[in-house]
Amino acid sequence: MKPFKVVAVNSARPCLDDEVRLFDPNGISIVRPRPEALFMERVIPRAGLGYTIRSGGFVERAYQLFDKRLEGISQLGRLVDPYPESVRRARGRWGRPYDHNRAIHSMDAANFIRAICRIVGITEPWEVATGYFGGMGHDTKTPPWGDGIMFLSRKFLSEEWQFPKALEGPEWIALHDALDIDEPVLVEMVQKNRGRLGTILDLSDRLSYLAGDVDEYLSRRTTKAERGNTYSGAYDEIAAIVQRRPNIFAVWKTVRLIGDDVVVQDASWLADVLLIRALMFRHLYYHPTTGYVERLAGAMLVRDLIERKKLHPRELFAMTDNDLDAIVKHFFRDTSSLIGGNGHNPEIAFPINVNKAKQMEWESMKSGTATFSFIAELKPVKPATGTLVFSNGKVQALRDALPEEAKRIETIAQEARLIYLYRLFIPPSELPLPLRRLAVRLRNRTCERLASHELPFGKMEALDAK
Repeated sequence: MKPFKVVAVNSARPCLDDEVRLFDPNGISIVRPRPEALFMERVIPRAGLGYTIRSGGFVERAYQLFDKRLEGISQLGRLVDPYPESVRRARGRWGRPYDHNRAIHSMDAANFIRAICRIVGITEPWEVATGYFGGMGHDTKTPPWGDGIMFLSRKFLSEEWQFPKALEGPEWIALHDALDIDEPVLVEMVQKNRGRLGTILDLSDRLSYLAGDVDEYLSRRTTKAERGNTYSGAYDEIAAIVQRRPNIFAVWKTVRLIGDDVVVQDASWLADVLLIRALMFRHLYYHPTTGYVERLAGAMLVRDLIERKKLHPRELFAMTDNDLDAIVKHFFRDTSSLIGGNGHNPEIAFPINVNKAKQMEWESMKSGTATFSFIAELKPVKPATGTLVFSNGKVQALRDALPEEAKRIETIAQEARLIYLYRLFIPPSELPLPLRRLAVRLRNRTCERLASHELPFGKMEALDAK
């Protein structure tokens, strides 16, 4: 397959095709018409899409504005391997974290958007630029440790809510003016996935994070014994789908515009993608053991720092993972005992609702059976089976076109637990002084029924809304 054809656009304004070149990594090698310095060259795993970006242009400038900090933020936060609890306890440690970062994810999303725009015939320079920079910037306000921090405040700490703050300053104004970017369309696209660009971003975002996450998830389990020590049901099924469809995330090639609707033409292909996504949520993203470390950090350590005014929430948007690691280490010294470093392991419960979780937490802290406890409430998993497809001669939702496949996707997504209560008992004598003091604060707060006390996010949200 040959490199994608560049669509010629007559415009006096700069054109992204002068800087961004897409190619099919399964086709012929890149033949550059002239030697040039590249800022980035990337092949997205299992997506049938590669791209190069020329140095010194608008895209590199936008990368410095939107994505440079994201090099220091892991795409999966502090998630670790999904070892069964029995295996994890036997090993006495948690699995390895995942290393790929949000900067590459954002660039991949932008180039999925550019490729889809070409496929569907979106060629207006302002719309192409708006879509491209929406992909680059949609995660720019992600706090460090990702989702392990966000559930402290679903709104204030969400990258979508904070996105307009990235559109400030002289560098953004220069990019905006040079490329004729439609800022209201850009904000609607990122915050609400509205319009055809918003729908394309939503699909591109999913393809981008799945391509990176699945690649690392599959590649690090190289032996049968290693796979046997994980929840191999998800691994085996995902691996089987990928073996059947080696370029599983190239489903973007089947996207078309039908009227105002962005439609995937191959419904069964999309169903395989969404099945992989549901399995990843059920067995990795929302697995109770994979997220313990990041949920502990967010719900207990960072929350405590914010309560004591040692950390202002707005500072998070300028930090990397390492920056926040350093602050936590400064105030709490050695936290290894909280993650099983001294042989103590957390008890994980799954209350039916938050009120039940608070009651269980109160009973544990009051009776002294827990030194530390925290509740994590995650967002429901959206199975995305409402995505439009073209099937049986008409545009319809995937759930209507392939009801059996959609039902299985929805069932797996709904199996992901959303409320976790973590309780950990460690004798105070085994704790460094900062953690002993933290334990006292947590016990006093919980036993006084202050577990649901307000952090300062509400006031800041109100100020931002103005």
